[in-house]
Amino acid sequence: MGVISRKQCLRWVGLVGLGLLVSCGSCEPSSDEKNDPSDNEPPDTAIIWNSLLTVLKENRIALELEASEADCTFECQLDEQPYEPCSSLHVIEDLNEGPHEMYARATDPAGNTDPTPARFGWTVDTQAPIVVITQAPPVVAYDTSATFAFESPESVSFQCALDEGANTICSSPVTYSDVPPGLHTFTVVAVDTAGNSSDEAKHLWRVGLLFGDNPIVVDDDSGGVVRLDSADLDNDGDRDVVSVATERAAVKWHANDGNENFEDHVISEEDLGVVDVAIADVDGDGDSDVVTVSTQQKKITWYQNDGRENFEPVVLSEDETGVSVLKVYDVDGDGDEDILVGAAETDQLVLYEHDGNYVPKFERTVLFSAADGISDIAVADIDADGDQDVVMALAEGNRVTILYNQHEAGDDWHPDNLTPQEVANNILNVRSVVVIDIDNDGDTDLVSAASVAENVLVHENDGEGGFTPRIVAEALPGVSKVIAADMDDDGDVDLMAGTDEDATFYWFDNLGDDAMSFNSYSFNAASPLTLAIHLADIDLDGDQDLISGAANDHRIFVEVNQRYDCPAGFTGDDCQTCTLPQAAGAECGECFEGWTGAKCSIRIEVTIEAQPIVVTIAQTAEFEFSSNDDVTYECTIDGADFTACTSPVTYNVEFGDHVFRVRGITEGGYVTDIQTRQWFVSSFGDEQVVTEEGHPNQGVVAGDLDADGDQDLVVASANNDNIIWYENTNGDASAFVAHVIENVFADGAYDVQIADINADGALDVLAVSQKDDRVSWYENDGAGTPSFMRRPVNSADEDGNSANSTNGDADGARSVFPIDVNGDGNMDLLVASFNDDKVTWYRHNGGESPSFTPVVINNADVDGNAGINGNVDGASHAVGADIDGDGDIDIVSASNNDDQVAWFENVNNEDFEFHVITQGARGAQALAVADLDKDGDVDILVASYYDDTIVWLDNDGTGQFTGREIDNEADGAQAVIIVDIDGDTDLDIVAASRENNQIRVYYNDGNLNFATNVISTQVGSARDVFAVDMDADGDVDILTAGATGNRVVWYPNQIYNCDFGFTGAGCDQCTFPQASGVSCDVCQPNWGGVRCSQCLVSGGCF
Repeated sequence: MGVISRKQCLRWVGLVGLGLLVSCGSCEPSSDEKNDPSDNEPPDTAIIWNSLLTVLKENRIALELEASEADCTFECQLDEQPYEPCSSLHVIEDLNEGPHEMYARATDPAGNTDPTPARFGWTVDTQAPIVVITQAPPVVAYDTSATFAFESPESVSFQCALDEGANTICSSPVTYSDVPPGLHTFTVVAVDTAGNSSDEAKHLWRVGLLFGDNPIVVDDDSGGVVRLDSADLDNDGDRDVVSVATERAAVKWHANDGNENFEDHVISEEDLGVVDVAIADVDGDGDSDVVTVSTQQKKITWYQNDGRENFEPVVLSEDETGVSVLKVYDVDGDGDEDILVGAAETDQLVLYEHDGNYVPKFERTVLFSAADGISDIAVADIDADGDQDVVMALAEGNRVTILYNQHEAGDDWHPDNLTPQEVANNILNVRSVVVIDIDNDGDTDLVSAASVAENVLVHENDGEGGFTPRIVAEALPGVSKVIAADMDDDGDVDLMAGTDEDATFYWFDNLGDDAMSFNSYSFNAASPLTLAIHLADIDLDGDQDLISGAANDHRIFVEVNQRYDCPAGFTGDDCQTCTLPQAAGAECGECFEGWTGAKCSIRIEVTIEAQPIVVTIAQTAEFEFSSNDDVTYECTIDGADFTACTSPVTYNVEFGDHVFRVRGITEGGYVTDIQTRQWFVSSFGDEQVVTEEGHPNQGVVAGDLDADGDQDLVVASANNDNIIWYENTNGDASAFVAHVIENVFADGAYDVQIADINADGALDVLAVSQKDDRVSWYENDGAGTPSFMRRPVNSADEDGNSANSTNGDADGARSVFPIDVNGDGNMDLLVASFNDDKVTWYRHNGGESPSFTPVVINNADVDGNAGINGNVDGASHAVGADIDGDGDIDIVSASNNDDQVAWFENVNNEDFEFHVITQGARGAQALAVADLDKDGDVDILVASYYDDTIVWLDNDGTGQFTGREIDNEADGAQAVIIVDIDGDTDLDIVAASRENNQIRVYYNDGNLNFATNVISTQVGSARDVFAVDMDADGDVDILTAGATGNRVVWYPNQIYNCDFGFTGAGCDQCTFPQASGVSCDVCQPNWGGVRCSQCLVSGGCF
């Protein structure tokens, strides 16, 4: 360009606006005009850059250098490096990131150097910026507007695009409206001042409905569903559905085949008034059982799953009035499933506590009695103290209440250890409650739904016992059910609600913010009035589907969640993730140890296919078992070590309780859950019929009335006023002939006993009858086929009118007990009479034809009216024994009306001192006395009719007693005896229960633990029980009497299943001590008959 003047330099500077950058030196006036050869003026230097950009995205630059004089040379300095010669077109390569500056100076031919070098500064920036999306819709969104926020750490501009649209300049945040349903993509790019563009930041999401348009029909003829639950009932890896329908008294399970098809199975169609259902493994055998409650039948029923798709009903209670809601949960933390029920009618919360056994019993405890219209129950550790608390929705009380558990570890649950706290009130008709951590703060919040208040509330737990109500939704008419789950898989808990006033259900999407905000969406339900809703992953794609039904409809639907619309076993936005954590591999078929089946959905397990019945007489037990995978088996019985076994396996066992366990072990070492079966080998065979042509029976006793060496029977019939003895004609109790002793003077015959009253060696018969107030003994004449002569003991009600004042002195006689009370060698009688509240000792006055003197030992009901009763109100039984160990006979009484057991201390064989043992035996009915615990004193057993209990009153030797419950399921306990049933020298217990027609044996293991064996459920209105060796084989058999069925039966003990007169394990010993020899026919003097069973001496063999 030649030498430039000051004006030229300034002109170049002015060109900056045209895209040139020029750096000039001193820009002093040129000496052009003079061209003085003696030049001593330094040149001016300029750096020329042909762009406005000073931030470059390349690491090289080309700069032009100019001087104000011709033929100048240049030197350049980059950053802080030394000056070096450079050309007028100066190119710099391999520049580092960051700021740079260059100085240039010109030197003219005269050697003058520009003292004020030109300077140019710029920045090298080759790095692309970063952009981050900080706000976006969820992966599945149900809102048609979408807002995005984004940011970059640098100074940048942004370009945005939606789906296939072009990039446009945008700023954060940007909102798109009316986004149509379907998959969408948002992208944003950042551009920095150097022109570098970032990689695209991208967000994919889907706008659509939570549920699809085509619900799955589970059942189209359900009969009006009121409750639903789900579990894998058939162990095939998918969830089945259980429904209850009040209208049809139906409990059904609907088997899921894994392909969105369901097959209906009826569990019961006799559950009248069924209102709620829960699924749990009640017996701990590895499969899911079903529990229901029925308002109409007051019933709680456990349907026991046998693992082969059969459900056996076990009635846990038929006396739970107004039962309306159910929860099955391990409330007491002991590892087994307890049952909580709420009774809206009685306002009670009741716990049925599992006893831990394979065939469990449940102890009933009323936990709370002010549950005003209890409508829902939830269980959780609300106060984070390590035990379970109970939350109740009280519809009539309009309250949500917590019962805080204050029990120590191992304590029995008791209402005194529960502290109620009212969480909220004035929630009109609160119908549903859920416990869950809604706000992800680590403590358990409550959620309620109230149909009259028409709201759904979260009660936020502050972690210190306080709760703050947060409104989720209002104006929801008839909202009756709320449930919780993460419906959209965004990491927080959402809520679903159903109403019983319209065909709508609601999803409240938790936004996860500090304000606990929810977006509300409503959906049209396939079922009208969606009274029943339940959540479960029915299609195994990792999201929660909604199961719904209605009381006024006959269909059950599954509304399929579209969050992950994947094949079964796969989940995730790309359906490439395995739904189940135990599955891996591209096909989700590589199973972790212990799993098998499609998509690894089935736990490897062992199933017991065949086993003995729960009570059997067989002493050989065979078990068959299988597994759903390749395993080796190990078995054990009765606590022994596990050993290798194969199916089937057979054991020879003794009488009594037994436990079999089996487990499987895979090649990789996984050990399956142990499968357990308990069974009882009863020593009693099938019932043996004495007669089926008898009459309704009240009492039974046995003895050798005809002195032929075998046991005859005496039966009292209250309905037809008969006393009958049944002659054992074959000796082995296989055939009997009936003989009427009395059919006139035994109006309402109630009890019979056998004793030798007149000491003539022949057994006489004693009887009491309640309608004519008689106490009689019937004298045995000692003949081969004896006759019996009635001998009155007391003053009877001769006119037969118990309503007037001319009643007998044992008004309403209920029991007779023969014993020598005063030690004079004569057999006295103890009689309990119900109507006049008396316990009477009829004192034997001696002689072959004795009279009896009545001695009333208690304060009786003197006027016979109900208003002023005796101190033994409604005397039902009286027995004699030496209670205080002082050598004389004391008297024990049970009285029905005052729930009392008392004993009368014999002071001097004339006077008796009254002691109350308990007044908590509801409907005390019958007594038995013996030294049950072998501690040297006489204990008492009491059977109580109204509370269904058999209770052992343990005597400390001084007449002080401690009660111990043996059984609380002897429904209508009527009679009890103490006898060594199994021949182990420990005393066992036998009881008759009237309401469930049962005879039960309680086997003593020697440590005073009693195993229950129900030997019969067919003794109609069982009234009495007696134990004796009927078949003379050396073990004790059981006789029964029932008020319905007209049958007298006995049950043979199988300990020694021998022919008459033989006993022992090998049936090679003689039953009768007077017999010997291989055939037991070598008799001692005065004995003869079959197996030496008969005394040949008149008056008896002594």
